[in-house]
Amino acid sequence: MGLHIECKFGSKKRGRFRVPVHFLAEAVEEELNPLFSLDREYTLPDTIFAGTSSVEKLANMTNYCKSSGKLVVKVSSFGSFKISTIQLLPGCGHYSECVRCQVCLPWRPGAHPDYSDFEQVFQKVASDIKEMYERAVSDALASPEIPEYQVALFDSSQETVLSQKFQEDAKSRPQRKLKL
Repeated sequence: MGLHIECKFGSKKRGRFRVPVHFLAEAVEEELNPLFSLDREYTLPDTIFAGTSSVEKLANMTNYCKSSGKLVVKVSSFGSFKISTIQLLPGCGHYSECVRCQVCLPWRPGAHPDYSDFEQVFQKVASDIKEMYERAVSDALASPEIPEYQVALFDSSQETVLSQKFQEDAKSRPQRKLKL
């Protein structure tokens, strides 16, 4: 399959609604079994929010389960990995309720609010994941196949045959007697 990374900022409804974010990074390299390893934090320009579908709507009371000013990428696996949007938030993505969660950018005023500062952070995350993938695959490719080879052999039935052969060889050799 290789590496697949996508990041989308969803459409915002008219009014005071937050912008949903979709992020997915996944790779499968079972044949090479590389070690994917990355542990990095990214500071966001503003707070993002995670929660159920009501997280898009601004409200006086808290309608989100998590807010964060940073993203965290933690990968440590062999052969494959998958990172979803909710897993980028510190402490999220590990519970069954997290499957229904979505992440949203903060509301900004204007006809066409500018989220380029968030775009830069998500592009950096994608770039670092791509570098990690390429490094892991190149390390795995640098490790060549080794054909099977014999390290040690011991067979008790062969030992008997070898000792008999040694005895026969000893009998058939001419013997010299030395007088002193």
